[in-house]
Formats: sequence, structure tokens, C-alpha cells
Amino acid sequence: MPSSRKKNRGKERKAKALVAEEKREANVRRKWLSWASPTNVQCSHSLQTIPAQDHTVSRFISTLWEPWDGQSTNSAIASFIPASLGKLEKSFSKYSDVWKDDDLRQVAITVLLSIGVNILLYRLEHPILIEMAATTIALLENCDGKSDFKSTMFADVSGGGERQATRFFAKRVACSCLKVKNAQLKKMQLKTGMCDGCYRVGRREGLMVCSRCKLVQFCSKVSKLPVSVVPICILLVFSF
Repeated sequence: MPSSRKKNRGKERKAKALVAEEKREANVRRKWLSWASPTNVQCSHSLQTIPAQDHTVSRFISTLWEPWDGQSTNSAIASFIPASLGKLEKSFSKYSDVWKDDDLRQVAITVLLSIGVNILLYRLEHPILIEMAATTIALLENCDGKSDFKSTMFADVSGGGERQATRFFAKRVACSCLKVKNAQLKKMQLKTGMCDGCYRVGRREGLMVCSRCKLVQFCSKVSKLPVSVVPICILLVFSF
């Protein structure tokens, strides 16, 4: 039997770990709150209310942005996507109610829409965060256990640049904040996409969609699926 001193030490370690976890969650929440509802921005982009810190949706969204450290270096950006995809994969089981419940899923989508629109309009953070927000929204819209995946939903946001991202969010918000920007980019930029095998960005028509998950896309048959994408690809096929 462990001594009372060892028991007390164990309790102290757990208590410290809990405090550190709550502090970390609070810091991540403050980070995405500054994107979802920035100061001096009049339009809410259909976002009616921010869920409380202990709300399931808040914890779910905080999980997605936890890997982002605010650095715009190539290495930081390269590590962010696999880390976020890993967090997204775990959320299927950790926050399954967000994926299964219509109301919770819609709250999460609304918050992510506001984050994406504000980053697009006001350059609040690196554009890679827009892609992650859009990817999560697309998955939330389709991963309800009932509907099939659409082969275009991932192509709409993966490596599509500012044009596709603006179009993606403009179609989903009731406000007209992105209307002018969307019209301008439609004339100025070509449709592009990113290969999930080699991460090169090219013309959309040169990409093929994975026949298994109908989400990830490749520039050629020899492009191999990266290890970081495999769990998501398999999970999307067999979980719903």
C-alpha cells in the first residue's frame, strides 16, 4: 500500500496538471476569440453568441487551434497541418456529440465561419488557419453519419488560395462582407488546388480526387498519401 505521503504527492501532481490544462485551454480560447469576435468589427457574420469556456463546442474549437503557436515560419506552418489533422481525428471520439448533434454542429460551424471571414477580411493571422477552418466546416457539414462525402468539398479549400477560400465563406454567411472581395478575386485569380501527396499547388483541373475518401487530392498517380493524412482518410471512410 502506498504511504499517505505518496498519495498526497500524487494528488498534488494531478492538481497541478489540471491547473496547467485549464490555463492552456484559457489561452487557446482567448486566441480564437480574438479571431471570431475582434474588437472594432461591426458585423458578426451570423455569429449570435460565443459558447462558454466549458461548453463542448468551445473545447472542440480550442482543440483545433492548440497546435498553432503564432509563428509564420515554414517549419511552423508545415507542422501545424498534420498536428491539427491529428487533433481533428481525435475529436471524432473526444467530442463525438459535436459531430452527431445537429445543434452543436451548427454552433461550431457558425463560430468557425466567423473566424474564417475575419481572418480573410482583416489579415488577423496566417492564411493557413483559413484553410483549417474551412476544412473543418466542410467536414462538419458532411460528417453527420447520414450523408455521403462530396468529392468537391475538400478541393474547394485545400491549397485553393484566397479565391477559393473567399468563395467558400461567402456562400455560407448571410452578410455581404465578402461580396466585393469575392467578385474581385474571381476576375484576378485562377482556380488552384494543392496535392496532398507532394503539397504542390497547381491548376485545379490537373488534380485527381482519392477514390477511397473522396476528399484528399493528388497531382498524379505516383503521389503517395502522406502518413499524416492516412488516419483522417481511413477514419472518414469507415467511421460513418
